[in-house]
Amino acid sequence: MSTFSFAIVSDIHVKSSGQVQPAFVEVCRQLAALQPRFVVMGGDATVGNERDGVPQDRVIGWWRSLRQAMAPLTEAGIPILPIAGNHDYYTSAQRDGYQAAWASLSEEVSDRFILSGRPPLYYSLQVDELRLTMLHVVDQALPSDVAQFVRQDAAETPEGSLKLCIGHVPLVSMMGKTSESYRDELGSLLVDTGHSAFFAGHEHLVWEQSLSFRSGDLHHVHVGTGSGTYHFPLSRATY
Repeated sequence: MSTFSFAIVSDIHVKSSGQVQPAFVEVCRQLAALQPRFVVMGGDATVGNERDGVPQDRVIGWWRSLRQAMAPLTEAGIPILPIAGNHDYYTSAQRDGYQAAWASLSEEVSDRFILSGRPPLYYSLQVDELRLTMLHVVDQALPSDVAQFVRQDAAETPEGSLKLCIGHVPLVSMMGKTSESYRDELGSLLVDTGHSAFFAGHEHLVWEQSLSFRSGDLHHVHVGTGSGTYHFPLSRATY
C-alpha cells in the first residue's frame, strides 16, 4: 500500500468585507511547505447567512479573496478539493457563487485525479488504494441524491480500497443538539458501504471518537477551524 499525506482545512470564514484571516494565510504557507498530496476544503469557507441580502458579485469577491489566500498551495501544484458548508449555501446568491467559484474543478485537477459524481457538490476520487468520498451535507439531513451517490460510488470502488468520507456537518454534535435521524441514516449508510471514517467541520472544535451502528463502528472526527476565527467549547453533556 502506498503512503502519502493529505490535509483537511475547514471553516475558514472569509469576512463579509472580503478579508481573509492572517492565520489562514499562514496555514496555507505551512501546508505548501509540507507538500501534501492534496488539500480538502471542508466547507464554510465564506460567511454567508440566511436572508443576508448579499448579492452574488460580492459573494464571488469572497471566493476571489479565498483563492488569493490559497496561492501558496496552487503555486506549489497542490490540488484543492472543496465541499460546501451551510454558510456557503443558504441563499441563491451563495449557492450560485459557490458553484461558479469551483465550476472548473474537474479540469483543475484532471492531471492528478478523475472526479466522479457531481463536483463541486458530491463526488469521489481514487488515490492509489484510497477512495475519498466528498458529501454535500450542509445541515442535519441527508439528501436522497447524496445517499444514492454513496451507494453507487461504493459499488464502483475498486476492491480492497480504504474508504474515507468527508462532509461538512458532523453526524453527532459535540457542542449542540444531535439529530438522531441524520446520525443513524448517514452513519449506517457509511458503515454498510464499507467506509472506515467520516471527517466533518462545522463546529469549530476538534474531537475524535468511535460511533456504533447496526452493522459496525465508524471513526468520526471533527477537524476544527482552519483560521481560528472563533472556537466553540464542548457541551456540558459531552464534557
